[in-house]
Amino acid sequence: MSNVVAFPGKPLFARCDKGKAFRVVIKVLDDDDPCRVRWYSQYDIEKASGYRALDGYTDASVLADRRHRFKIKKRKKLRAFLQGTAPLVEEGRIALWIDGVRIRPHIERAA
Repeated sequence: MSNVVAFPGKPLFARCDKGKAFRVVIKVLDDDDPCRVRWYSQYDIEKASGYRALDGYTDASVLADRRHRFKIKKRKKLRAFLQGTAPLVEEGRIALWIDGVRIRPHIERAA
């Protein structure tokens, strides 16, 4: 099973060295069961940025088709967050932006 997510490049990681937090935006795209997708993703948000990052990330906000914004301070936690949410990104259930750059699934091609 491949949980590879394409990173936008080195500027994403250089930002952490300057002491600034990564700005993360998440939007639930799943129309079938958006509340369940929110439930799956909220664990990774809490683990990466703490319980306070979940403020406003409710079933009502997801059903209203809103984006949720929070910050992650450490590069290691950002990597863990991306690894945890990679299956949802690959399936097209959520959309992620980090520092304004959209994270897209990495498509592996056979030779």
